[in-house]
Amino acid sequence: MVYRKLFVVGCPRSGTSWLKRMIGSHSDVLTVPNESHAYSITYNNFTYLKNQKFKKRLNSAKWILMSYGLKPLLFGFNSEDLWQGILNKYKIYQKCQENIGLYNLVSYAELEQLIAKVGSGSEDDLIKVRTLNQLMFDRFFENNGGSEKQILLEKKPQNLRYIDVILRQFPEAKSIEIIRDGRDVCVSYQGRAKTTRWAKQSTITVAKIWKKAIETREKAKADLEISDRIYSVRYENLRTESARRTEQNFLFYWFRLRSSFN
Repeated sequence: MVYRKLFVVGCPRSGTSWLKRMIGSHSDVLTVPNESHAYSITYNNFTYLKNQKFKKRLNSAKWILMSYGLKPLLFGFNSEDLWQGILNKYKIYQKCQENIGLYNLVSYAELEQLIAKVGSGSEDDLIKVRTLNQLMFDRFFENNGGSEKQILLEKKPQNLRYIDVILRQFPEAKSIEIIRDGRDVCVSYQGRAKTTRWAKQSTITVAKIWKKAIETREKAKADLEISDRIYSVRYENLRTESARRTEQNFLFYWFRLRSSFN
């Protein structure tokens, strides 16, 4: 079954969670409850880790040992290591307190089954990974009673890095990017850092993260093959009721929803 997909992306701390809740309030939208990290867990393995040099691996030794074991740390990653790493990360994320990870899409048994299914083919690993992600989204959609008239909604800010891959893989998919003033993003990071370790970043680091997100967005918008399926909204504009209604009306027509937002 082919069903529409919508990916909410942007720089972290830009209001992606708030935008997800706003869009997810519509009855035609089936929302992945929390961030699955599907592409950063799977696709990143075969485009980044596989080519890491020893010195680079040593800089991430603790994380590699926990996720992949000693052999990949010492001798580098092969395909078997990376596929097993996906299963290992499922359990690691399951233990964290932020409710993020692939378990938001499928059970561990389902993931094992799907990896075995794609692994039996002769395709390149990157093709297999794209197929795995599609199968995980499909399984979530089916398990939650999704219909062809509904839209699957996933929010993951850093999916902006993979938006070209995602939109090329899914011609029926679209993406909404939310942009927030970089200074406010910094303040939001500082507030979140009081309770969350990953947000404890220097102002310079946050500025670089924000700048990189803007540059990635501009590159994607310049790609004529996918640019008409990327819509950008300003966080500051959405804070007013009238602007929020305008954006909701746009989404109503953009996705040909069966009813307007409440």
